[in-house]
Amino acid sequence: MKLNFKLLCSILALSFVLVGCNENDESGEINALTKSIDEQAALIGEQSKSIDELIKTIEELEQAINDSEEPVDTTPVRKPANAVVQTKSPDNSSSEVAFLDPALESVTSSYYVKSKSDYSVQTYMSEVYHIGRWTIDTIGKYDANQPADQVWQFTTQDSGDTESSNPYALVFASAEKAYVIRYGSGKVWIVNPKATTATDFKTGELDLSSYVENNSSGTPRPSAATIHGDKLFIAMQRLDDAWAAQTAYVAVFDVNTDTEIETNADDTDSVKGVPLTGFNPLEDSVTAYGSEVYITSRNSYSSTDISLSKIEAINVNDYSLREVLSADDIANNISAVIRGSVIVNNNKGYFFTDTGYQKPNSLYEFSPTTGIISEVNVANTGTENISYITLDNADFLWVSVANPANPGVEIIDTETNRLYINRLSTVLNPGTVKFIQE
Repeated sequence: MKLNFKLLCSILALSFVLVGCNENDESGEINALTKSIDEQAALIGEQSKSIDELIKTIEELEQAINDSEEPVDTTPVRKPANAVVQTKSPDNSSSEVAFLDPALESVTSSYYVKSKSDYSVQTYMSEVYHIGRWTIDTIGKYDANQPADQVWQFTTQDSGDTESSNPYALVFASAEKAYVIRYGSGKVWIVNPKATTATDFKTGELDLSSYVENNSSGTPRPSAATIHGDKLFIAMQRLDDAWAAQTAYVAVFDVNTDTEIETNADDTDSVKGVPLTGFNPLEDSVTAYGSEVYITSRNSYSSTDISLSKIEAINVNDYSLREVLSADDIANNISAVIRGSVIVNNNKGYFFTDTGYQKPNSLYEFSPTTGIISEVNVANTGTENISYITLDNADFLWVSVANPANPGVEIIDTETNRLYINRLSTVLNPGTVKFIQE
């Protein structure tokens, strides 16, 4: 509390006078001085009371102002990642890769132009990998900061391979360890992406031959994989020589020891993996979220039974399997199969269907927990062909639209189910999209 300076000085002066008085002083003078001090003290008390009331009023005003102010939002601004997309011509006679920058709404095309179309892409941080599949059998490495300069290109063929190894996917455990899922072989390659020579590239193998059945090529047709924690999950179609779908399996390997884990998912079989109830999981059909790995299956190419096209989930701890939904759960559906899916959270995921090559198909929102489909033709889709969907780290949904008249990639904000920006137009039909991180 701040007192009046002049009043304090007066009181002190009077006090000194009193101290200096002796016993000979007249009592009247002392009484007068005492009265003056009392009056000054009373005045100080009144002013102090006024000051206290003023301070209280100011404090109340400050509190009212603080209560009326909006809290400061410290949440980082969400924005889509930069990406790379594999594109191909409508007649599958050629292909090229394009780099996408959502912030600038720009597309840079004409990278890795090829006279064949069976190519895909993968990324690890700023590294870009161009994967040549059936009868091409190569992987080329590039740096997104200098995308025109090839770092290396190695074959995915073993010396003893008699058929195309057909590399479908490159799955990273670390910067120096990855797995090449070879669709045409029963052996998954363990590779070192940091290698500079072909000799140092391949470092080991995983054996899937125990899953081969009625296939003279010796391959269980491994089509997709993902890593969750320290476990590698590999989905296998297990097609026979007539390309008919048999029971699909997911094998689980420890990425630290590269040994297969016995899941005990089925006591009646002779293999260690998890048997699925859906048939024919395609490329990029495996994704992980929370404590589960989700697998999307198409069903046999020749089958019309849509109930065997499913989204299923494997618990990563006890390997129990649950069915999330099937194509039969889509209202009024008689022919469309589920082509791919992504998981945003426990309550939100997306899948798209397949009704035939380059035919219009639909994008759906669903609950990964309940399997309930909550929205059809998200973001006004349904009139064009969707060839691929994926989710970036900021939970933006990327949708490749393979419309020869207007090819491109759309980005949907999963918080609103609306387009984030206009379509990023590509020269050729877009397919696989992967993300670049610095």
